[in-house]
Amino acid sequence: MSCRDPMEERAEIILCNLHFWWAEVRLMEPRVVGLPVRDLLDNRPRPVDGPPGNPVEAFVLQRFRWLRSLAIIRGVLRRLPPHVRRVYRLYYREDLTRDEISGAMSCHVSTVDKRLAIIRGRVIGCLRRMRREDRTSLCQLAKRLCPTGREAPEKGLREKPASR
Repeated sequence: MSCRDPMEERAEIILCNLHFWWAEVRLMEPRVVGLPVRDLLDNRPRPVDGPPGNPVEAFVLQRFRWLRSLAIIRGVLRRLPPHVRRVYRLYYREDLTRDEISGAMSCHVSTVDKRLAIIRGRVIGCLRRMRREDRTSLCQLAKRLCPTGREAPEKGLREKPASR
């Protein structure tokens, strides 16, 4: 997919990887002398002034920032109408082509394209409203989990595997 502006490209990368990133960050758990540090989703850490001296503390705070940023994007997707959320699920999570989605939903391909544009537009709007530290956190997460630079597959332009 040829993206016109950098924000649209970022939105596409986030949408392609959101489910994977959420699962990966949830599994990240620093260890102190063989003992796991408990999950801090329910008991959120307090921000500290300056860089923390403890590497485990630094990691826990970074993980919290990643989860907060991903939760913001997931919240935007949860507020989409059900028919638009279904397109998101089929396109980004189940990896169907636009033609396959139009067949599954009994609608025209242009309707699928419009719904994909709505999804990208909402994520772009969310990114623009997001605090700078949350946007930076998402960029750091992308670099950490997608080091190859192949974060956003060319959906719709590639051949589907024959095994399907």
